[in-house]
Amino acid sequence: MEWGYTTEVYGQDGLLEDGCYVKTTLFQGNTPVYRGRTACSSSVSNITVIKSGRYRLVIDITTDQGLTGTGEKIFQVEQV
Repeated sequence: MEWGYTTEVYGQDGLLEDGCYVKTTLFQGNTPVYRGRTACSSSVSNITVIKSGRYRLVIDITTDQGLTGTGEKIFQVEQV
């Protein structure tokens, strides 16, 4: 399965398009299978092929103003 993502980061004044960076790490188990860094408000697709299994997606956000944020999502991919 190919996967991708779109990032949109909002601050107090709305959508952050400049000076905002997203670091993405996708783990299968404890093994990183993808690492990337993009500007906020961007789309990435066809970045890697993932197989059946349990994954953890970790997103770290930083801005030129020194603001930070982090989040993660655990999901399961099953073969059909």
